[in-house]
Amino acid sequence: MSSPTISNLNLSLPARADIRDILLYTYQQFGVRQQEAYYAALCDGLETIATNPDLGHSRPDLPASFKAYTIRKHVVVYKVKHGTVNVARILHGTMNFPTHKLEES
Repeated sequence: MSSPTISNLNLSLPARADIRDILLYTYQQFGVRQQEAYYAALCDGLETIATNPDLGHSRPDLPASFKAYTIRKHVVVYKVKHGTVNVARILHGTMNFPTHKLEES
């Protein structure tokens, strides 16, 4: 499965790896139908923040320039720059966010 392509959305390499890992885990634990459903939810969520980047919120465990948007059990960590939503990571909500490097592209 490839990552979503939305003109004002940029997924960093770690974010792309996060999607791959999320989908692999979902497939291994719950099967292909749930994997497809989770991928659809991720794509819908990414499209939502691409068209409405102000939906995200700040978090005390993230640098002030980043926003967070929850999709099911995962949190999209992103920054808006020059009209582009730059997704740094897509992390499980229970992860310790400060320990993960946040890249823009």
